[in-house]
Amino acid sequence: MEAESSGLDLKKLEKEAYGVDHKELGASILEGWNFPDLYVDVARENESENITSIHKTLIIIVSVASLLVDIHILKNCSPARQNLLEALFKHTSLKESDLDYYQRDFIGDLKKDPMFQECQALFGISS
Repeated sequence: MEAESSGLDLKKLEKEAYGVDHKELGASILEGWNFPDLYVDVARENESENITSIHKTLIIIVSVASLLVDIHILKNCSPARQNLLEALFKHTSLKESDLDYYQRDFIGDLKKDPMFQECQALFGISS
């Protein structure tokens, strides 16, 4: 991915290439489909430190979850992403030990979950 290899901001690259970034596009699509403001705001403001929505708590939860997957599962550990996780993490009730769990044990526990296994089979996903 160009943003990762170049170190440039993904939103900036998207705006240069398409005139809009993926957050704006997602929010616009959800608005057009008459989704509730909650979903539109999550699409627009996820992974942001300056959240203006009245749904700030949920946006932080979604952002932290996304960042945990990105950093600890997909290994996209850029300093900017790590700093954002640390900033948003402070607004949750999670503890440092929770981060350790997601980094070390979560995937193994998930693979043992019957619902996860059923979804894997249903969608033909291999682990």
